Amino acid sequence: MTGDGRRRVLFVSTTLGEGGAERFVANACNLLDPDRFDVEVAVLRPKVDYPVPDRVAIHDLGKRRVRDNPAAILRLRRLARDGGYHVVVGALSTANRMLHLALAGLGRRPGWVARVDSDPRARDAAGDRGPKRALERRLLLAALARADRILAISRGSADSVRALLRDAAPRLVLMSNPVDFADLDRQAAQPAVLDTLDLERPVVVTVARMEWAKRLDLALRAFAAARAAGAPGHLVLCGDGTQRAALEALARDLGIADRVSFLGFRANPFAEMRAADLFVLSSDREGLPNALVEAQGLGLPAVATDCRSGPAEIVADGETGLLVPTGDVDALARALGRLLADGAARARFGAAARERARRMFDVATQLPRLEEVLLTTEPRP
Repeated sequence: MTGDGRRRVLFVSTTLGEGGAERFVANACNLLDPDRFDVEVAVLRPKVDYPVPDRVAIHDLGKRRVRDNPAAILRLRRLARDGGYHVVVGALSTANRMLHLALAGLGRRPGWVARVDSDPRARDAAGDRGPKRALERRLLLAALARADRILAISRGSADSVRALLRDAAPRLVLMSNPVDFADLDRQAAQPAVLDTLDLERPVVVTVARMEWAKRLDLALRAFAAARAAGAPGHLVLCGDGTQRAALEALARDLGIADRVSFLGFRANPFAEMRAADLFVLSSDREGLPNALVEAQGLGLPAVATDCRSGPAEIVADGETGLLVPTGDVDALARALGRLLADGAARARFGAAARERARRMFDVATQLPRLEEVLLTTEPRP
């Protein structure tokens, strides 16, 4: 424990690199008042793309392969036991599954806040099912059953937790990720790759990990269909992951490779958003997608799939963007085609999006909720 009255907090994450949960941790490190909170981070891998202050210690748990799991859990257990923390925060499902095992049997342990970063009831994408996913879900529910507080980042996620765990309601706190829009504006003003490219306008951008649940194949197919129906434009994908090669091959197979740009992971995606005209999100499942909040806050109209959790809490359908059913290529293509062809609608939606997102998700609205949870979650004797 600190002797100066500060609350000692450990965030647990996979990395401080690509991903919404990882950005949440980095934002918390930067935004929490250092006079009130002494913040440290434990990561499975020492990947740091999102900057954090020098005062924040980063502990590498050393997970590189599956066989490293027992040693990583043991390191986390020792850190939680000996680090003098008031509270530990599992930033995403992987971290909370590990905390479930690491904290088991500790006589005295920090208070545990489990952040639910996606809808635990959501149907998985076709390539993301199987025994492993079923086991992970069971372990996550066991973790949530033991956590002292549960941070649900969207109403949809909170509803799912209540449905799955009958005694969860008293421990649930609804809190979206605090977004520092003043800092986003600063980053958005930096030079963008898109500023250097001569692309057909309008430019559609998406920012996502290239994994199954993000369904970027759907975005490619819908963009190809919109182009075939006469819509202008260029599609830009920011992100990386296991599906990148397959997505690049799909763009070639669809005959749109010359109308699609793969920019890879961008530590500053906000400059690319600023330089684009329209944002697309094609996920099958989400919690509360950071990139969609950020794009709307930067004034980008959006076309998004209406997952059970997330997008409908960000996009006001017909006012700041358009929502379409998940997995529906034709509906997504029609929505993209409509906004690609209508500059006046894009301008109107974008202006409304900027006002709405900043009012709902700015750090001034959301950070006090995180602070309250960190200040009131007590160690277990």
